[in-house]
Amino acid sequence: MQHFGVWDNEVISQKIAAGLNACGIPFVQMRTFGQWQAKNSLLVFGPRVRFPFWGKRLRVRYLLFPDGMHPCVEADCAVSYGLSGRDSITISSLQENRMVLSLQRELVTVSGVILDRQELLLPYLTALSVEETLAVYGALLLLGVAPSQLFHCCT
Repeated sequence: MQHFGVWDNEVISQKIAAGLNACGIPFVQMRTFGQWQAKNSLLVFGPRVRFPFWGKRLRVRYLLFPDGMHPCVEADCAVSYGLSGRDSITISSLQENRMVLSLQRELVTVSGVILDRQELLLPYLTALSVEETLAVYGALLLLGVAPSQLFHCCT
């Protein structure tokens, strides 16, 4: 059972849930501060979040955050996404209805699987911005969707 929560964007949350459903991965969608700190959970910050502050320390197992954000969250594994070459998850090509997602470095999924550096040809989720699309795909990968299944989970 995978656990994830999204701060700032319900559409991203819905797309992640739909992708997990399509791939047959059971999950729990966390919505509260306390739930985010659950063991083996992934917390995703939407691209508009910059300096979230809760007034108390937040610790999560996995964190997916946008380029330029300075996370005030402790995480065992923190992965950045965005349009910069310094991000762990970025794009190398973008067309009207497809994109090439680039994993710039090895990633360790929530279940401990190591994903090698690679590029994936995927549909561009046109209802979302590029950064929101990267957040969805990044979360699905970190939550255990195999790169070879990712294309089919989000079509």
